[in-house]
Amino acid sequence: MSANRYELKYIIQTKNISKLMESFGKILTPDKNNKNNLGYYNHSIYFDTHKLRFYRDKQEGLIQRLKPRIRLYRNATDFEVNSLFLEFKQKNDRSVFKNRLEIDTQTAMELLAGREQPYVEMVESKNKTKELFYQLSKKYLLRPKVAVNYKRFAYVSQLYPKLRVTIDQSLEASLDVSLHAKKSSFVHILSPRYTLIEFKYVSQLPKLLLSIIRAHELKNVTFSKYSNAMEVAYETARATQKYKHNLYISSIMG
Repeated sequence: MSANRYELKYIIQTKNISKLMESFGKILTPDKNNKNNLGYYNHSIYFDTHKLRFYRDKQEGLIQRLKPRIRLYRNATDFEVNSLFLEFKQKNDRSVFKNRLEIDTQTAMELLAGREQPYVEMVESKNKTKELFYQLSKKYLLRPKVAVNYKRFAYVSQLYPKLRVTIDQSLEASLDVSLHAKKSSFVHILSPRYTLIEFKYVSQLPKLLLSIIRAHELKNVTFSKYSNAMEVAYETARATQKYKHNLYISSIMG
């Protein structure tokens, strides 16, 4: 579980990343998960309702939004899974809050298959993340809809302990929502020529970082990995005739 935080997102040309990082100097240091500056893969499988309630919430600009997902952390070299988490990303206007629980492969497969956990077991676990998932699953029949994968380089700061900066490259989506999805099944949702940078902080972004952002003329953007993945993955599938059911296509396109 993580505390409330704020996020600022920027999309810049990938070729300019090194210059930006040079500007930060020693303010930022690589996160321990970067492992020899190779980064790691974030592979998220998003759940939604039959009528795509959570996707619709984003499109309609609702202030309060929720995204249930399973997140897999994969090695940058062989794409093998290091760990799995059940997560809820909740957003209230600009404030972001995460609930998460580490799970094993068997639990993840059961969640993806839509198998309900016995109520008594859920109560005995006393875990709010798992309890919330099963409540929503029972109420809305949650099912996995799309997977998102990207390479992440994460940075922290000794000067600003509550700051975290992430650089996400090769953002891709796939309709293969299994744990064993191959990298080749993904399609780009953002051109490789561009990179998504996120500044995650509590209270306010340090003025020193703001000055660097302004110096590089970065423009704040709104970018939802889930929404973009839904649109690109289903549209690509329809264009290639690999997905013949129009239910989700019509729901997305309105």
